[in-house]
Amino acid sequence: LKAFTRRTNTDWKVLEARLERCRAEGYAVNDGETVEGAVCVGAPVFAGTAGPVLGSIGVSTPVFRMTADTCDRQISLL
Repeated sequence: LKAFTRRTNTDWKVLEARLERCRAEGYAVNDGETVEGAVCVGAPVFAGTAGPVLGSIGVSTPVFRMTADTCDRQISLL
């Protein structure tokens, strides 16, 4: 795996574990792993309640604006 920033995960086993966690929680958080100083929260968009994944939606925020409350609010809106 290629590192984009010093925070990028480059370990396949860690990636697999994080993907499982994303599936279980229904969302993912990228904390400066692709762009230094940016935090992104993303979630899948399904076709109905049990349909296939059609796409995804995400919200990116500068890290200095992302508090725990802000992150929780963004997750709830997705």
